[in-house]
Amino acid sequence: MTPRTPDVSVVVAAYNAAPYIGRCVGSVLGQSIGAERLELIVIDDGSTDGTGEELDRLAADAPSMRVVHQPNSGGPAQPRNTGLDRATGRYVFILDSDDHLNPEALKRMVAMADQCGSDVLLGKMEAGGGRPVPRAMFGYNQPNADLYTSHVYWTLNPMKMYRREFLERIGLRFRLDLPYGEDLPFVATAYLNASIISVLADYPCVHWVNRDDGNNITLRDFRLDTNMALARVMFALVGESVEPGPKRDHLFKRHFAYEIDRLLTCLMLEPDRDARAAAMREIAVWIGTYYNETIDRAMQPYTKICLDLIARSMPDELVEVIRFQHDNGDAMASVEGDRVFALYPFFRDAEKGVPDAAYEATTVLRPACRLASLELDGPSLVLCGVASIGWLGPAEVMPILRQRETAEEVVCEPATSSEGGAFCARIDFLGDGTQPGPGLGHWDVWLRLRAEGFEREMRPGSERADDLSTEPKRGIAIQDATHAVLLDVHFTPFNNITVRVSDATHHLAEVLTTHSVAWSDSDRATLMIRGRACVSGLPEDAVSVSVSSEHASYRVPAVLGAEGSYVAQVSLRHAADGHSIPDGKWSLDMRLDVADLHGSTPVRWFEDLPSVRWRRGLGLARAKVTHTEKGSLRLAVTRVKLLGALTRRLKR
Repeated sequence: MTPRTPDVSVVVAAYNAAPYIGRCVGSVLGQSIGAERLELIVIDDGSTDGTGEELDRLAADAPSMRVVHQPNSGGPAQPRNTGLDRATGRYVFILDSDDHLNPEALKRMVAMADQCGSDVLLGKMEAGGGRPVPRAMFGYNQPNADLYTSHVYWTLNPMKMYRREFLERIGLRFRLDLPYGEDLPFVATAYLNASIISVLADYPCVHWVNRDDGNNITLRDFRLDTNMALARVMFALVGESVEPGPKRDHLFKRHFAYEIDRLLTCLMLEPDRDARAAAMREIAVWIGTYYNETIDRAMQPYTKICLDLIARSMPDELVEVIRFQHDNGDAMASVEGDRVFALYPFFRDAEKGVPDAAYEATTVLRPACRLASLELDGPSLVLCGVASIGWLGPAEVMPILRQRETAEEVVCEPATSSEGGAFCARIDFLGDGTQPGPGLGHWDVWLRLRAEGFEREMRPGSERADDLSTEPKRGIAIQDATHAVLLDVHFTPFNNITVRVSDATHHLAEVLTTHSVAWSDSDRATLMIRGRACVSGLPEDAVSVSVSSEHASYRVPAVLGAEGSYVAQVSLRHAADGHSIPDGKWSLDMRLDVADLHGSTPVRWFEDLPSVRWRRGLGLARAKVTHTEKGSLRLAVTRVKLLGALTRRLKR
């Protein structure tokens, strides 16, 4: 029998990773995709701390795991290539030995890649040990992300899934001539050649971990020569692969923002003035060749000032600005009308001649809001969090609602604020008595932030506390028993907050859901109806069951429990005025009665619900369970003829 080709091969390069390798390997072998659908290839790159021995022990009980031992190569590139050469899966995932996967990561990634035809797939990353992770590209799922308009190029770490046939077709392997940053040209080349790049953002796939010993190489290598070698490769790769224009500019924004920024620290730390001067001359060539106004508008003032000083060969001034940033962080800001300037050294120093435009931060000041909580409180949506505008610092918050269909705008009451930008905003959907609240339709939630007289607007939601649920919330807004609407709060695929305001009578099936219908264990003539009222703030008597026929009807109140749950006990033995339910065909509906809202939705039929009999007076009654074409529950109640019932039983 021919062995099955694994769906995915996981390649791990390990060097002196004893404290982490067990967790890493365990996270792969425990994947929900199943051992028969994966293979794990771990390359021990000459470890001296017992990593190799631990790998052999783990592999002894794992048929899908292979261990390769080799002399130390000096970096992860060569062992990763060894793993790629031995991989047999349809896809390959590169995993670092100090990181690990969440249980469903491979199953979800393979499924999405198969569905989308992905050559490269990015799985959402989450931080471990305080290490910052890329976020901008993981706001929502992207079946086919555009390299030149999305943020995927901003993550060039190798922990992604690649179609193995694609890697072999373009002959892609990790470069062996870079002592640092070998993953950047590998991933960039994959991006530039991929037909389809996909992003899985609705499940955290990879834990990206800070090592306790501080040996993450990206966090400790600030040698000028190694960082210049990497930047030289990346600038040449993009410059030669993409024609001049908006597409190339989009990619170079990343390299001027990241690789150049890292090089600035290296220049400050470099003790050899000649080496520093040579590096500045080479960077000046890149500035003259690739830098333009489009890229400049996306750069922070710190980077723009340094690039100006490099281009004009002013090394001493350059080091002073870099050291200022290193010692102080972002500079203070000066707001002049609708323009903002960062107060770095040499601002408006005529002798140094750095233009004001280099200090201007207006186009790059980003509003930020991290939500701590999001709740429905009666007719109000309450949002609490922390807001700021760039390095202008904490901001005042004004909530705004914009109607998606008509672009109508409702400016709400300002949020209450406290020290450090903490705020709590209450958005009332029934107005304040002097003017009505927002009408029916979809209302997008915006925040207008203001700091030191400077304003920016943003949609909240993408940044939020880890325990803030994105599950939809529903509530009924009631005012003076005269007006009631249904509020449906949800997060969009882009992680923004939208509220649907609707006439609640038209959406009761969404409000009152039935989870189970069963005969009571203690009384077979009592029907137990359990469900949930998906709203908040309901009065105790708001939910009931209406039992009705052509000739009669009666109401059974439901008991509300925690988180909107309800249970109603419909007794057929004591239906009305203490008497048993009469013969006839009966329908059951869940009712909601609150303010001016009076509506009902049919109780759902469940297939396993049997018919029952009970004593009624001197005889027996029978309730046969039926249903309509739309699946609504019906009861047919009839008197049982005792002689006929006895005859049928004797025959059985």
